[in-house]
Amino acid sequence: MDIKKEMKYWSRLTKIPISQFRKPYVKETATSSVNYKRGFRHGTCNVIIGDARLSEKVLMTIKVLSDHFMGV
Repeated sequence: MDIKKEMKYWSRLTKIPISQFRKPYVKETATSSVNYKRGFRHGTCNVIIGDARLSEKVLMTIKVLSDHFMGV
């Protein structure tokens, strides 16, 4: 995985500047166990929110989307 390329990908997707990213964590895995048909081609993104109101809005949005797409 090209770390710089993936950070650019997540920066574009989230509209968060790379300067606000922390050091990425790369899990060591055997190449033979990687399956892009079911996995994430760009890894995963972990977001830390330092504002309680914004955090609540984000979590509520995730809940609404989850309920909608999971049929709850």
